[in-house]
Amino acid sequence: MSLKNFIAFKRRHSFILLLLPLLLLIATLKMEAQCTDVDLQAVSIDPGLTAIGKGQTTSITVVMKNNSACPIPVGEATAQITVSAVYFDLGNPINFRDICGQWVYLGAISNAKQHNLFFRNNGGTIPPAGKFCSFHFDIKGKTVTPSGVAITLASSLSGDAKTADVNGSNQSTSTELYVKASATVVIPTMLSDFNITAKDCDALLSWKTVSENNVESFDIEYGTNGLKFDKIGAVQGKNNAEGSAYDYVKDQGNGKGYYRLKIIERDGKISYSKIGSIDTKCIIKKGF
Repeated sequence: MSLKNFIAFKRRHSFILLLLPLLLLIATLKMEAQCTDVDLQAVSIDPGLTAIGKGQTTSITVVMKNNSACPIPVGEATAQITVSAVYFDLGNPINFRDICGQWVYLGAISNAKQHNLFFRNNGGTIPPAGKFCSFHFDIKGKTVTPSGVAITLASSLSGDAKTADVNGSNQSTSTELYVKASATVVIPTMLSDFNITAKDCDALLSWKTVSENNVESFDIEYGTNGLKFDKIGAVQGKNNAEGSAYDYVKDQGNGKGYYRLKIIERDGKISYSKIGSIDTKCIIKKGF
């Protein structure tokens, strides 16, 4: 097309060129307006945890997900967890840890009967399609329970995000946790460090203790979502009074993995490390 013809074409269709950005904006706003029905589901509170000891501190795992096809905007999802104040104390510090980079801890309101903890997705958007996301905080056994005590998790949405129950599940869940007197013995193994790094396809786990005198083994547990874990290996305890250093390598392939240590004492007592995660990416090595 010659310059003369191009100028003529531009003059004839200038109004279309002016309207195009406006049409694109309207289409975008229309799509965003349609993507407001989201399903924030309170999935579970650490179903693998059944009991802790009086005076023992443990980490509570909370799992959330969005079952809809629309992302949940930052700041529009809230989770509330209710814990009995008769049988449990909050960790001091609470030691909040977010696995997905989405949730933040807002604080707690407590009375003589219960602790109410509040969390919000100020850290990031919650993606759609049922992707699991977990965060963690600590509680402490206070009084021996006669039976299982419910810890309740509820979720809610605010702002422009409208609730839709797309899969028939409700918006809250609970788990029962016992406090037992038999687990009051202080675990003699003190983890001072637990790190996970990536090297190509491998996840490199390393941990240190500041003291040991009764360790049978460290079981390495692996999962793909931070909730369900399976044993993939074990390392025997060295039982050095001054502490020891350990390592373990897992060929993880491409993707994200979650890890924790199950510390097994010779007398059968068990404790767990914090949960850590790592992304690995295999590098294809080319021949010469």
